[in-house]
Amino acid sequence: MELVTYKTLPEWHLTAIPLALLERHNTKEGTYAQMRILQGSMTFVLFKDDGEQVFLECDSENQPPLIQPQQWHKIDKASDDVLCQLSFYALPKINF
Repeated sequence: MELVTYKTLPEWHLTAIPLALLERHNTKEGTYAQMRILQGSMTFVLFKDDGEQVFLECDSENQPPLIQPQQWHKIDKASDDVLCQLSFYALPKINF
């Protein structure tokens, strides 16, 4: 699947991560999201349709998965030295 980047946010240290990302949230229809960890680590949570939580320990060697459109997720915790960056993607035919 070919995706195009339509927005990349600034790099964040622990104290700059938006609080909304620490709460359960999802991406809008047609939007994919990718958190890239440049330094440190974080625990990422994916929520299945039945409410089950899948906890993923992520770092620069084990990146969080590509978040699918409307998939519920959150950052559970991050290390003090974390440095991360969030990008949004869409299929080439979708305009934002």
